[in-house]
Amino acid sequence: MTKVQLVGVYNAKGSLFGELTYMSKKLLGFTHCALCDLSHGWSPREKASWKQACHQSSLDISLVHLDELDNLQAEAFTMAPVILAYINHSWQVIMESDEIEASSGDPQHLFNKLELKLQSLTQNMSSVSTH
Repeated sequence: MTKVQLVGVYNAKGSLFGELTYMSKKLLGFTHCALCDLSHGWSPREKASWKQACHQSSLDISLVHLDELDNLQAEAFTMAPVILAYINHSWQVIMESDEIEASSGDPQHLFNKLELKLQSLTQNMSSVSTH
């Protein structure tokens, strides 16, 4: 499988104020980020299960906050959390919030789904380029 650059985008800003705002809204039930739940939960540190899934996977995914995106990444989606892939010289959504949420807090499930999606995408790309 071709190596594809992946970026997971949290539904929060990365500044101290952004993090505090997200945590207070989450505590009050006004916001939620399935990607945050998978990677960190309530802790400022990555969960052991997230680290293990990253280590076991052949995928390389970077996680960023809304205020850490470049312009092209920011233009690729309308709602976070989301996972983007850099394919054919552009950023594309490969997993939206509901699909991330479907992993039910299991990072390995998320990585398995991502690997299947990327296999399908790269197979489609190679079959298109051979025709």
